Order: sequence, then structure tokens, then C-alpha cells
Amino acid sequence: MDIFTKNKPFDRNERFSNEIMKVLNDIFIRELELSSLGFITIKNVSITKDLKIAKIYISSINSKLDNKEIIKYFIKNKKLIRGFLGKNIKSRNVPELRFFYDDSNEIAEDIDKLFNSINKNKN
Repeated sequence: MDIFTKNKPFDRNERFSNEIMKVLNDIFIRELELSSLGFITIKNVSITKDLKIAKIYISSINSKLDNKEIIKYFIKNKKLIRGFLGKNIKSRNVPELRFFYDDSNEIAEDIDKLFNSINKNKN
């Protein structure tokens, strides 16, 4: 590894995953009807080294559906989403999309509640 490749701010996977995240956010806003799912956010996109598989981590706020139903919606519509993605990214190949629910917000809220209850019991 030479000095020039070491100073790049991101590697190829990071640049590509950032591009996919931006494009998917636009697709979710402009092309899909997601109001029944609540406010959907993409927490992270990770790409395999060969750029063939993209794992998309999604969270939802104010949803009437549970996590499994939200992921089922995205799995059911992943061909449509992949088609929109292919029209909007700068790549020859469009990666296969795999959707996962990121429940880190709920876990953080539970931990916060535990800390608050501990602090109340101390006083």
C-alpha cells in the first residue's frame, strides 16, 4: 500500500454505500408510498467487497406496524426499489438488496429508562 491510497477519505465500499443511502432516501421520499409504515429512516448501508450485495438497515418512528411487517413490505417491493436504484446510481451493476430492521433506537430508550429508574431509586 503506497502513501497515496492510504490518504483517501473513504474506500470504494464506503463511497458506494453512501451513494446508495442517498439514492434510497430519495426513492423512499419520491417514489414509494410509505405513510402506513411511519417515518422510515435508513440507519446504515453496508456493501460486500465485490459490491454485489447491499444490506440496508432501516428504522421506523410512529409506525402502526411491527418491525417484521415493515421489513416484509421492503422485501415484497425490493425489485421495484432495485429498479429505481439502478436508474439513479453511477454503477454498471446494481447490488442485490437485503433489508434488516435496526432497533438500536428502541434499545437506547430501554437503557435510558433503566438508568432513570436507577437514579430515582438512589434518591
